[in-house]
Amino acid sequence: MITNIHIQGFRRLYDFHVPIRPLTVVIGANGVGKSTLLDTFEFLSLSASKKSYDTIDRHGGLYSFATYDAQIPVTIQIESDSIDDIIYDYTLSLSQKGKGYCFSKELLLAKKNTSGKPKICINSSNEKLSYIDFNTRKTIRPKNELMNTNETSLSQAPAIHNITYTFQKYLTSCERHGNFGIHSGSYIKLPQKVDPAISPGHEGEKLIAYLQNLKESEYEYYEMIIDALSAVFPNFEELAFPAVAAGMITMNWRDKKCKRPINILELSDGILHFLFLLAVVTNPSPPNITIIDEPEIGLHPEMLSMLAHVFREATQRTQLIITTHSPRFLKFLQPNELLVMDLNDEGHATAKWADTVNIDAWMDEFGLDDLWCNGRIGGRAI
Repeated sequence: MITNIHIQGFRRLYDFHVPIRPLTVVIGANGVGKSTLLDTFEFLSLSASKKSYDTIDRHGGLYSFATYDAQIPVTIQIESDSIDDIIYDYTLSLSQKGKGYCFSKELLLAKKNTSGKPKICINSSNEKLSYIDFNTRKTIRPKNELMNTNETSLSQAPAIHNITYTFQKYLTSCERHGNFGIHSGSYIKLPQKVDPAISPGHEGEKLIAYLQNLKESEYEYYEMIIDALSAVFPNFEELAFPAVAAGMITMNWRDKKCKRPINILELSDGILHFLFLLAVVTNPSPPNITIIDEPEIGLHPEMLSMLAHVFREATQRTQLIITTHSPRFLKFLQPNELLVMDLNDEGHATAKWADTVNIDAWMDEFGLDDLWCNGRIGGRAI
């Protein structure tokens, strides 16, 4: 699990340092840098997947990442707890180079326990790449023509360097879900191929196949979804997955008050959104990091209690980082799950955990939703 992150020069996150917890729900006014925090985790994962160049190019170059008017490198440092008995500390800095960019610093430290001495495993800068074997301490400096200098050293780590390779694989295992625009032509509503899908897909394009596979191979987790639906929708009976063509299936919803099955095309967008979120977080083999932008969009407030419950349960399998603008959702959270972001006098982002604010006396009478709305914990536009 990622335990700490320190970000410098990335948009509003000029000098931003905060612990990260198993369930991190981020609140704050528009423009304080909540999405940038999620972007940071996503970029780290993509950079470890050898997609730095495509990601930076898609955003219009490194200039679009940098803090406004700041002439400092974009630097991201993360620390982890034990990953396969190794604790990691990783730093990545990007600087402008002509019309492009370079990795001005990349450093990976690893140690076997909390009291051990960190060992350097990657030490690269300005297109000079080097790997150091954790056990033998032998240094390898690949020739530049054999490496892609637009990509991180971590993303190109040889599998033989198993300590480094383990961290690279850990960081690439990250998924982000958001911008839930469900309409009649959405992939989530269309028939899908019968497939042993291991996830519902980024936009639900494998939701039907995933649910059917989960029902057949991991019924315990499928039952968690059914139980959640039954708790929120009292008339819900079951899901069915009838064939509609050779190798293709759809999904029907059975309701106690309806004589015929309700096809997925007839289900409300809110129900589908809720079902998709349940599928994402009840995955028996989820990514190491799951990022969700504003899960409350399109959901009835009464669904948010169940959502908080399944999110909390999911942290046994994945680290969840979520943004929200919903006071109602906060009603079902604990202070140690809530990260509050604000801007300081210079317009740079700051953050504090709600359980570090002196609110114990207020919690006897008010919920986090009330404390947010009346300004007791910050995170407000005014």
